[in-house]
Amino acid sequence: VAAMKGHIVIGDSVVDVRKFAAVHPGGEGLIVAQWGKDATAEFRRARHSPRADGIVERLTVGKVHRDILEEMITVQDFVREGRKALPDNARLYYDAGAEDGESVREAIASWSGYWLVPKVLVDVSSADTSCEVPGGTLRVPIISAPTALLKMGHPDGEMAVARGCAAAGAANCLSTTASVSLEDVSRSAPDCTRWFQLYAYRDKGITERLILRAEAAGYSAIVVTVDLPVLGNRTSLVKAGFKVPDDVKMANMANEVRQDTKKGSDRKEYVQKLYDQSLTVGLLEWVAGLTKLPLIVKGVLSVESAVAAARLPFVKGVIVSNHGGRQLNGAIPSAYALPGIARALAPINEQRKGSSLPPVLLYVDGGIRKGSDIFKAIALGAHAVLIGRPLIYAMALGGAQGVAKLIRILEAELVNTMQLCGARTLSDITPDMVTVRQTPKL
Repeated sequence: VAAMKGHIVIGDSVVDVRKFAAVHPGGEGLIVAQWGKDATAEFRRARHSPRADGIVERLTVGKVHRDILEEMITVQDFVREGRKALPDNARLYYDAGAEDGESVREAIASWSGYWLVPKVLVDVSSADTSCEVPGGTLRVPIISAPTALLKMGHPDGEMAVARGCAAAGAANCLSTTASVSLEDVSRSAPDCTRWFQLYAYRDKGITERLILRAEAAGYSAIVVTVDLPVLGNRTSLVKAGFKVPDDVKMANMANEVRQDTKKGSDRKEYVQKLYDQSLTVGLLEWVAGLTKLPLIVKGVLSVESAVAAARLPFVKGVIVSNHGGRQLNGAIPSAYALPGIARALAPINEQRKGSSLPPVLLYVDGGIRKGSDIFKAIALGAHAVLIGRPLIYAMALGGAQGVAKLIRILEAELVNTMQLCGARTLSDITPDMVTVRQTPKL
């Protein structure tokens, strides 16, 4: 392009601006200064009228090959570019939080509420990020969080996420409300460690069939979500009149319930009518009686609830989560709930050990955007982390390859943080390696 006087690159388009420069509303000089250059960033920063995209399309004379994944260096790069790649309707759905989105923003910011306390005089010539979870050994302590209707963002949907997780050595947790069936995801990524996230239906026959299907398809844990007895107040979707595209369905429910995409802005009526609002210990006991798979309880933020779950012998894990900020706006961020829950479960795990029961492992999700966030989560008591929206954006940008690259970026950042903090393995990451951030006295 540099040799093509009078041409610029915008996105993947080579644009002939020789004649347009003279009539550019901002002046000819702005265009001439970009001749032979990639003007994508400058174009996107400018506040153009809607006509601008049409002008670019009309003046395009060719395309450039651009491997956008090579340009992704951080998770935030994926967030920025992946959001652009999503259709408007899909971006609205995936971004949505409860009410004004306060909890979505605070989830990300909360990890900066802790400082790292590095240890030195340690041999860190190598760092091992592997960990054991139900279903196998992971290369990295990362699990894709269960997220709904991913075919809105990529043709392969949940299959792309599972394949990317398998390629990068992470695990995949598939949602009940996936747009690809649990059997098809299993067939598409047979080597992936896979968990199945369960929403409990009032019709216990539906719930039982979902569990038995997951067991038959080789899933290694049932993750029971307990923080959605009713749907959170997702006002951004209501205001936009959101509806699921006609060609995207909840594939696991294809033969179970009628799916009407014409009504309503979200799933509120569906949840109110069909989901079990009695998400109690009794429900967990009933689920445990249907399967030999380990149960993991998702959506816990209080010490009391975590202790109640951990006292059940069949529970093998608790996921500290505020549902991506999509349920109760103003709920405590997972990063702040995690340490208190970890302290409360320590004596219970000692009791379980005396009864020859495995410990209840803690997992956490919500706002994790850096390898150092994963380090902090482990120091605060987590065994591994779940990641949601960033993997959706990576999927939208590059399918399975995008997902795998994002996980590898986090792995490299985690390794770097471990080495700089004096930890050779995940078990070397201890609570004294983090401290609550203080306001410096200057």
